[in-house]
Amino acid sequence: MGFLTKLPSSLLIFSAMVFLTVLAADEEDIAQFVYKECAAQDFQDPAGIYSDNLKTLLSSLVSHSDQAEAFFNTTYGKPPNAVKGLYQCRGDLTTFECSNCVTKIATSTDTFCGKAVAVRVQLTGCYLSYEIVAAWFDQGSPTKLVDKVCPPNYIQDKEPDFIQQRDSAFDELENGVENGLSTPGFYKRSHSNWSDVPVDVLGQCDGDLEKSDCGDCVRRACYIAMTSECGRSLSGQIYLKKCYISYKYQGLVLSVPTPSSPGDTNIYYTPPNSSGTLGNLTTQWTVEIALGGIAALGFLWLL
Repeated sequence: MGFLTKLPSSLLIFSAMVFLTVLAADEEDIAQFVYKECAAQDFQDPAGIYSDNLKTLLSSLVSHSDQAEAFFNTTYGKPPNAVKGLYQCRGDLTTFECSNCVTKIATSTDTFCGKAVAVRVQLTGCYLSYEIVAAWFDQGSPTKLVDKVCPPNYIQDKEPDFIQQRDSAFDELENGVENGLSTPGFYKRSHSNWSDVPVDVLGQCDGDLEKSDCGDCVRRACYIAMTSECGRSLSGQIYLKKCYISYKYQGLVLSVPTPSSPGDTNIYYTPPNSSGTLGNLTTQWTVEIALGGIAALGFLWLL
């Protein structure tokens, strides 16, 4: 106890707060906002029937997300005020993470889209959508592009390894989601054929999509990622109406050089060292802070 009493209490509290902040950041990342689709038409509800039906629907979606169901759709109410909705959680989330993600959307629908007759909100780990059954609007094709995230971290043309690795990883991803090599309709893998630097890929289809349609949807998403939408980005996310994919070239230390000319925004990479590994300073710092936070919490408990 003599050592503990010499430690400044402010330092212990700060370390504990940093540790809790790291944990909160990890949890928040799953529920990070990606995009939303809101119908232009608002519902008219003078009697409050639609609002009551929607409230019950959202409550039902939240309830099922807490029961280890990664996908669920349902309809509540009678026409013309019936509403239908669904949610889809990423296949590698825990039940707790899935429920938190769905709850965040369900409790904030007015903030996202107001009183729109059709709503779809995508977070990093899940999406939720609902619509008035009687309302008519263009649903679009299952393979319609609804959003993309392609950071400007391009690789040089003279470095073909990434392109070959990515395309090979996409082939494996397409086969994985279609043939159920992992969870049906979901596939996640760190892919590497010949390089020390793998490409992480993830793909998922809506739970109500047939196997062959799922494969077609993911193939379309991969094609979009390889062409003009993402080109040579080292990472990306492609969201279609009934499926999505994400990919990331791992093990690279990215650095932004001073532009040699206007518009020169390429990010070059440092290849692995002789041991085939790269020091991840960010990860090391986070781990050290987390361990320091754990120790600080232990100190506070003992005090």
